[in-house]
Order: sequence, then C-alpha cells, then structure tokens
Amino acid sequence: MPLDPTAPHPTGLPLAARARAGTPVPPRPTSRLAWTILVLCGTGLAIARVPSSAEYARTLVTPEQRAALGDRALEDTAILIGAIGAVPVFTILLLILAFVAGVLESRLFPHGVSRGRIRVGVGWLTVAVGAVGVGLVSLVSGAPPRGDGALRPLVLLGVALAAPALVRDGRTVRGYGRALLVTVPLGLLLCIQ
Repeated sequence: MPLDPTAPHPTGLPLAARARAGTPVPPRPTSRLAWTILVLCGTGLAIARVPSSAEYARTLVTPEQRAALGDRALEDTAILIGAIGAVPVFTILLLILAFVAGVLESRLFPHGVSRGRIRVGVGWLTVAVGAVGVGLVSLVSGAPPRGDGALRPLVLLGVALAAPALVRDGRTVRGYGRALLVTVPLGLLLCIQ
C-alpha cells in the first residue's frame, strides 16, 4: 500500500513537509540583524530631526493662520506634537519598506554580501541609502526635512545602478536586470515617501 503524501503523521507534519524539512534553506539576502540595525538607525535619525522638523513647520505657518489661532504657546505645542508624532509614522513607513524590500529580495534577487553575522542585499542597501543616508545628509547639512527632494532621486538612481555590481551574482546581465527589479521599485517608493 503506497503512502499518501498528504496523510497526517504523528508529528503533525504531512510526508511532503517532512521530506522538504531535510533540504537546506538558503540564507536570507539580508539578515534580520541588518534590518533591525537599519530600523533603529532610521528611528534615531528621525528623533534627531525633530528640532529641524519643528523649525521647518514653523516656517510653513502663515501670518493669517497665526492670527486666527491667537495663541503662540498653543501653536508651539501643536508644532512640537506634530514633529514628535512624525517619528512613529516614519518608523512604520521604514518597517513597511523593509518588509517590501525583503520580499522583493527573496523572490527576485536572493543574493547578498556577508560580514560575520550580518548579511545585506541590494534591497537593504537601497533602503539604507534612500531613507537613512539621505536623511543623515539632510540632518548634517541643516536642510529642511523635505528639502532633499531633488537629491533623493539622483542618489537612488545611483544606488539602483551601482548596488547590483556589489554582489557577485549581479555582475551578469541577467543578475543585474533581476537586481534592478528590486532596487527600482524601492527607489520609487522612497521618492514618494
């Protein structure tokens, strides 16, 4: 009598799942540790940018709005709450970008560069440069938070074109094209962020 591949086993796993369990799983293109470090750095950067974000928001308040509100302390409180509230929003957007990058990397270009326990792929590199790198340049230069609009597409284009060459499997025409399928959508998402 042949074995049914879908029949339950005392361990709870069907035969097909038990057979697959012995196959080695390829490593993730980007390790969880690398994503964690990226999200923590991005959140720290967003916290560091709260004062410049608040100053930028103050410049957007028109005299008519200021006169209608009539209370400078209330205006300052509202601006500060908005600047602080932007930190969790940025962190959530960064987590969503990390998830999308992880899915794109694992499906389209599952290759990365390892250094000890940390492994990074082209998706991680794109998000790191596009979200954290450009934000860091904006913080250091003192530019307004959204003032990097012209710089971001140029940086992301450079990353999208250069990142595949950093990974050995991206140096072929097919590998380069598959890596671009990861970096270009992420770059577009970062531009509209």
